[in-house]
Amino acid sequence: MSIKQLKGILPEQAFTEQQQLLAEKYAKVEAPVKVAEPLEAMLISAKDGQSWDSPVVKVYVLSNGHGGSFVITGKCFLEAAEDHGARFYYMLEQFTLVDMFL
Repeated sequence: MSIKQLKGILPEQAFTEQQQLLAEKYAKVEAPVKVAEPLEAMLISAKDGQSWDSPVVKVYVLSNGHGGSFVITGKCFLEAAEDHGARFYYMLEQFTLVDMFL
């Protein structure tokens, strides 16, 4: 899992960029959805095949509250999606914005 802060880049811009990057790299990119859990964000999911070692990616894009964005990317293999994917989900439930780092 990676967390990037993009200062000065609005969530809409960051979201469009991420969507394009995923479309270039993965065979199937699902339609974006607005989610309230594990955090309030726009979610893009992508995968590249059905074999056990096919990559599965979930990208969450949300506002940093100060004119920028956070891009949170969780990536694992299809076989590990139920295990690692659940762990990523529970970690994201604890994600909070701390003003001193914005």
